[in-house]
Amino acid sequence: MGRHRAGDAAPSRDWIDAQIGKRHRLSRFHDPSIALDDQSALLWLFPTRADVGDYAHRDEAYRNLGTSAALNVMRNVFADFDSYVLHLSDQRVVEHRPMRADDTLHSDVFIETYEASDGADVYGVRVVFTDTIGALVFTDHATFVGKLEPQQAPIHDEEVKPPAKSDPGLAASS
Repeated sequence: MGRHRAGDAAPSRDWIDAQIGKRHRLSRFHDPSIALDDQSALLWLFPTRADVGDYAHRDEAYRNLGTSAALNVMRNVFADFDSYVLHLSDQRVVEHRPMRADDTLHSDVFIETYEASDGADVYGVRVVFTDTIGALVFTDHATFVGKLEPQQAPIHDEEVKPPAKSDPGLAASS
C-alpha cells in the first residue's frame, strides 16, 4: 500500500496514532570496522579506546548517535509532509554499560508518545542501542516538536543593473 502525498498538510491524529509504538530497526547503525562514504561524521566519534574512557566525550557521542538515529527515522516517517518541520527540544541518555571503541551498534527507534501543545505536535522518541549480541549499550530519550511551517515563495533572480554614473557636481568637496 502506497503512502499519500500530504504536501502542505500536517499529519492527522489518526495517522500519528498509527505511528505510535512502531519499531524502526536501523541495523549496523554504527560500525567502526566499515567506513561508508555517506555516513555522518557524527558516527565516527571513537578513534581510540582512550576517547571512549573520557566520559564527557562518550556522553556527547551518545547524544549525537541518538539524535542521528532518531532524525533518520523521523525524517523517513514524516517524509510525505513537505512543510512539516521537526525540531529536537529535549534529550536524555541512559547508559547501560560503557560503549567500547570496537562496538558495532544496532538501534531500534520507537515513537512512543504524542501530544498537541500550543499549535505544535510534541513527540516522545526512544532510541535503544544494542551491540551485536543484543546487549543494551545505551538508551536515548528525545522530545521532538513538529510544526507546520508555510513554504516560502520561490525567489526569482532579478537582473542586477550597474549603478548609474554619478553626477560630478554632487561630489563632496573638501
